[in-house]
Amino acid sequence: GSIMLIDSPLPFMQISWQVIVGATIAFSLFFIFAVGFAVRTFRKRPTTGKEGLIGEEGIAIENFKQTGSVEVHGEIWRAQTDTSIKKGQKIKVESIDEKHLTIKIKPIN
Repeated sequence: GSIMLIDSPLPFMQISWQVIVGATIAFSLFFIFAVGFAVRTFRKRPTTGKEGLIGEEGIAIENFKQTGSVEVHGEIWRAQTDTSIKKGQKIKVESIDEKHLTIKIKPIN
């Protein structure tokens, strides 16, 4: 659109090539930055809600065999597992349903 304004016979109605090129470069850089930022945001792992708990670590607050209580992010959750868990043992959240976290024992590194 700006290029059409260059061909005016009146000098005060013309736009300089330097202004057109500068504005085009500035807007292009802005949109490249904005799109890059949006793509990075969409690729990030969720940090809130149910999806944010998956993969998080916690600690068992009681001994239990299949269902018991664990603490994850300072909150107490009902958890279920197919192994026995001891009080104070570190756990990792595998999945979550409406009422329970499914957990596994966190391996010692």
